[in-house]
Amino acid sequence: LYTSHLINTHFGMNFNNVINSFRIKEAEKLLISEDYINYSIEGIGQTVGFNSKSSFNNAFKKFTGVTPSFYRKQANFPDEE
Repeated sequence: LYTSHLINTHFGMNFNNVINSFRIKEAEKLLISEDYINYSIEGIGQTVGFNSKSSFNNAFKKFTGVTPSFYRKQANFPDEE
């Protein structure tokens, strides 16, 4: 309970959102990394800890305002959808 309160106070969001925000920040890096150009959107989502493409897409859009596909396309990487 104390840890949850501390997280809510420090980050201004609940534990799951804090974890997802870190996952999305990592996904942003991977989506534009030359080392991950052959990874699918779903593969990158799984790499950062999401169990499904839809949960990854929803979280990514929540934190960035765009879909992972759009984000990657802006970096001139191919979109496999």
